[in-house]
Amino acid sequence: MIRTIETERLTLRPFEPADAVQMSAIFSDWEVTRWLSTNVPFPFSEQDGLDMIRARDKDWAAGNGASYGAFDRETGEQVGGVRVFSFDEVSEVGYWLARSAWGKGFGTELLRAVVAGCFTHSPIREIVAQTSADNKGSQRILEKAGFIFEGQTPEEFARCGHEHGCGEFFRLKKEDWQKNG
Repeated sequence: MIRTIETERLTLRPFEPADAVQMSAIFSDWEVTRWLSTNVPFPFSEQDGLDMIRARDKDWAAGNGASYGAFDRETGEQVGGVRVFSFDEVSEVGYWLARSAWGKGFGTELLRAVVAGCFTHSPIREIVAQTSADNKGSQRILEKAGFIFEGQTPEEFARCGHEHGCGEFFRLKKEDWQKNG
C-alpha cells in the first residue's frame, strides 16, 4: 500500500506524533466521536492520539493495515482520517471527519482515494464498512464512493461496541469498482 495519496484537495499520509494535537481536537467533539467505535475514548486526550498513532504505525510496520490522516492541501489542517483494518482479501475501512469538514465532499474524496489505493496497491478484493443506522452522512459518503448497502452487519464485523444501531453494512468489490471507476 502506498504511504502518501494526493487528491485534488487532500493529502493522505500516515499520522505523525505532531498530529496528535489536531486529532485530539477532532475526537474531543462528541458530534464526531459518537459515531465511532466505542474503542475510541471520550473525552479524547493528546496522549490517546499518540497511543493511536503508535498503534497504527505498528500495523503499517507489520503489514497489518494502514491509517491515513487527511490534510487540507491548501491549509495543512487535519480534516479527518481513515483506517484500512487489514490487507486481507476482504478488509474493513473506517473513517472520520472533523465537524468543520462536514458537507464539503472531503469524506467522499478521501474514501475514493483510499479505495483506489487498496484495489491498486494491495491484495484487497473487497472493502466493507459499517455505520450506525442513524449516521446518514456516513452512509451517503459510502454510497457516493460506490459501496452497496447489504443490510444488517454480519456478526464477524459487528465490533463497534455499541449496544444497538450499528447495523448498516456496506460492501464494495474490486470488480464493481473497476466497472464503475
